[in-house]
Amino acid sequence: MSDPTSVRQRRGVEQYHDDLRVVMKTAAGRRVVHALLHESGVFRRSMAPGDSHLTAFHEGQRAIGLAVHDDVREACFDLFMDMLREARADAQQDALS
Repeated sequence: MSDPTSVRQRRGVEQYHDDLRVVMKTAAGRRVVHALLHESGVFRRSMAPGDSHLTAFHEGQRAIGLAVHDDVREACFDLFMDMLREARADAQQDALS
């Protein structure tokens, strides 16, 4: 995965935000972004008791996720909130199934 900072520098912040908005405008894009945030550990603690190496690994994953999280919020806050609402609704539907 490329460094989000270098991507922003190469293409410019506005183009990067435009690209994020294109992705987030679709339900499929919002599901993918939410899955990436979830898998990167943004929504959970990083600490692995007794294993500093695993904690450091989790923190690295989480740092990438937090960068994406912040970029999406900055580029399209309304779509970010839609993503969270949709993910919550999906989780509630899965719980009922």
